[in-house]
Amino acid sequence: MFPDIDYIRVLWLGIEEGEAELTRLQMAIEHRMTAIGFDPEQHDFTPHITLARMDHAGGKSLVQNQVRSHDPTAGTVTVDAITLMQSRLTPDGPEYEAIERFSL
Repeated sequence: MFPDIDYIRVLWLGIEEGEAELTRLQMAIEHRMTAIGFDPEQHDFTPHITLARMDHAGGKSLVQNQVRSHDPTAGTVTVDAITLMQSRLTPDGPEYEAIERFSL
């Protein structure tokens, strides 16, 4: 969980196998983005898959109990493509649009 189990904002699964490759990919992308004028991220990169976001504390204890009582290993997933997404924050929440898909 981000930031921690007592104050859950994001429920996520970490990446073990392939972590170094994902980190190198993120560094290469950030290097190219800063070269064209984007600011670099202000936090360390943590390779992960976001499962859910929690905007309020409703259901927090249920999520905490599930995380504490289950094996956190989710299994194996093979990634064969990456999609570049654009997000726009609106009063009704974020809107996402796929910009381009890159096969691996």
